[in-house]
Amino acid sequence: RNNASTTSAGAPWGVHEYLADELERWYDCNQPRIERRRSWLGAAFALLGAVVVFLAIDLIIAELPLDQRVTVRAA
Repeated sequence: RNNASTTSAGAPWGVHEYLADELERWYDCNQPRIERRRSWLGAAFALLGAVVVFLAIDLIIAELPLDQRVTVRAA
């Protein structure tokens, strides 16, 4: 048996080349949509992070004694 024309899984190289070409063609066709979705996800996570930080700061200020709370809000 000649292993030069097959992969370790036994599939011919042509199948892998075809699948790689199809995947590359699909990505090229859908790249703007993929990039747009990625940017929306980044914006959503940034907004979520900002909300969490705001709530954490608000919780810390609410836990301080009243005399320290005034100086924190003034600063």
